[in-house]
Amino acid sequence: MGDGEKKSPLIAVDTNVLLDLANDDELVIDALETVRRRLDGAEFIVTPTVIEEIALKAESPDTPLDRRLAHRVSGSLVYPWGFHPLNFISVRRGIVAEVARRIRREGIIPDDQVNDSLILAEAAFVGATLLLSSDSHLKDIEYARLKIVLDAADVGTPLIASPYKIVHHFF
Repeated sequence: MGDGEKKSPLIAVDTNVLLDLANDDELVIDALETVRRRLDGAEFIVTPTVIEEIALKAESPDTPLDRRLAHRVSGSLVYPWGFHPLNFISVRRGIVAEVARRIRREGIIPDDQVNDSLILAEAAFVGATLLLSSDSHLKDIEYARLKIVLDAADVGTPLIASPYKIVHHFF
């Protein structure tokens, strides 16, 4: 990318947003359309932990609805939805895991919510502008405390919003 070229905003999505999209949830559909309209050239990304969660749900015999939705996500992610799955090399995974540990150690996300902390750290590491999530551990986070931890790790701090908030504040 040359000097002066504006980078497209990266929008990370949580597992619950993708499952709701696969279930044709109108609120999620409206939120994604609102983001596309408001953030010109926005690129929707799916982080490695979200991909892993979808894969696990697709194989889980316990939740038939989640399994069906996860299969739909897997088949629709790139085309027709236009999301970009990310993969990290092992060195990056280690750095992301350490940032996630710091987030949990500081009590910003509960200790038992490892995947939520990883999803947040992955979004921060790639410079996501926004993380869309319906998960209360993420959407209700103390942003100022999070920013201190992520600034210390020398990564950006994505805004975190639920599809509900996007639709009701910007639609």
